[in-house]
Amino acid sequence: MYGYGLFWYIIIFATVILWGAFIFYRIATTRADAKAIYDATHAEDPRLAQLGPDRFGSVYMRAHGPRPAIYAAAAWLTALLALPAAYLASERIYGIFWNSSGREADMDYGLAPWLFFMTLLVIAFWIVIAGIFARLYHHNKPKSLDKELARELQTS
Repeated sequence: MYGYGLFWYIIIFATVILWGAFIFYRIATTRADAKAIYDATHAEDPRLAQLGPDRFGSVYMRAHGPRPAIYAAAAWLTALLALPAAYLASERIYGIFWNSSGREADMDYGLAPWLFFMTLLVIAFWIVIAGIFARLYHHNKPKSLDKELARELQTS
């Protein structure tokens, strides 16, 4: 039979489809919310009337859009695609330690110390990728809607 490989491909494919569907659903509902809020309040708030519906929609999307889900999906896909490179780098690093130990038989490839070391190094690579994406997200984190409106009005 196919083994577990096909199972994991199906799980990964389903995860990508569900994550993408969630992101597109959030984008659609956020745009609909922005239009409804603009239609309900633009007569009372002169800032909204000054911006117009399209610019208000982009400001609202910046403040309430699915940015965390997009960054999380990008980090997950990057970690998944970087897995072979992380494995190869872990192999090289383990080879350095194994050679420096005098090629101790208890630390040979395929034994428990090798598996433990490889697992920890791959997890360390994933942590680095997650840290990079967390830094990118928090560096570009949107403000509240009022602060984003004020910023948009200042730039115009």
